[in-house]
Amino acid sequence: MQLISRAEAAEWFGKVLPALANLLLQLPTLLESHYQNADYILGKYGFKTSLRLLGSQEAGMVFLSQELIGALLACAFFCLFPATDRGANHLPTINFDELFAHVTS
Repeated sequence: MQLISRAEAAEWFGKVLPALANLLLQLPTLLESHYQNADYILGKYGFKTSLRLLGSQEAGMVFLSQELIGALLACAFFCLFPATDRGANHLPTINFDELFAHVTS
């Protein structure tokens, strides 16, 4: 069974995958910029808005740019987040490996 056409495969491997890889390469810069600027959004009111873990039932806001969200999703697509020790913080799986396993079965 053929899942995608040759033209779709050429576009995927020629355009989409390289664009995702470029997002990954931008991640360190995007994170640095995020942590430098995130708390300035509402920081003057005493609110933290940077990327962080919130505990169960802990109220909070996190502001992320679309680019940073795209880079984080690219990391999940390439299964780059650690799979171990997520249970300590009750974190669900974010990597796409389980999704890929269901698509191919």
